Amino acid sequence: MACALALAMTLICSWASLAQAQVETGRAESRDWRIRISAPEDWRISAQGSYPRVVVWMYRSNPAGTMLLTAERTRAGRSSVQYAQDTVTQLQALRYAIETTPQVHAATQASWIEFDDGRMFFRQAFLVMGDTAYALTLSAPERRARAQHLRAFDSALRSMERIEDVAVDTDGARPVPAADADVACSAPAPAP
Repeated sequence: MACALALAMTLICSWASLAQAQVETGRAESRDWRIRISAPEDWRISAQGSYPRVVVWMYRSNPAGTMLLTAERTRAGRSSVQYAQDTVTQLQALRYAIETTPQVHAATQASWIEFDDGRMFFRQAFLVMGDTAYALTLSAPERRARAQHLRAFDSALRSMERIEDVAVDTDGARPVPAADADVACSAPAPAP
């Protein structure tokens, strides 16, 4: 009985920690992780929270490719470049071949890298907003397929928007955006 109760509690806790997102017409939104993203043209999108911190995954069958958007809490003040460099260190320890040093995506200020494990080829972009780090990962079974998906990856990265909490000002006249709004990709403030 105690074993069954422990198993039930484990399942409930892991279900509660999954990143929940709503998918609507090629666009996914997660209120838990305060992020919105659009699927590129000809990509399918799913928000099934199969793993913790996976906000959404997108896929395409011809040529084969997958994109995952993940999120995790990070310490305040950490930059996208620092996050990317930490990831490179971890990937090198796992013996992944790092093809590029962290590069800055000019339009979003995200940092990105390319790497492979000999069987799959990846591009990963990191965007830190406030206390949340987002990673958008493109994977393809061959380098050529990854190259074909770079425009779609760029489109998905550019579509990322931070969902801001909205509070009412003291006189109740208009909404006010949350105080912790951060750099690129943040949603515009609501009109008064």
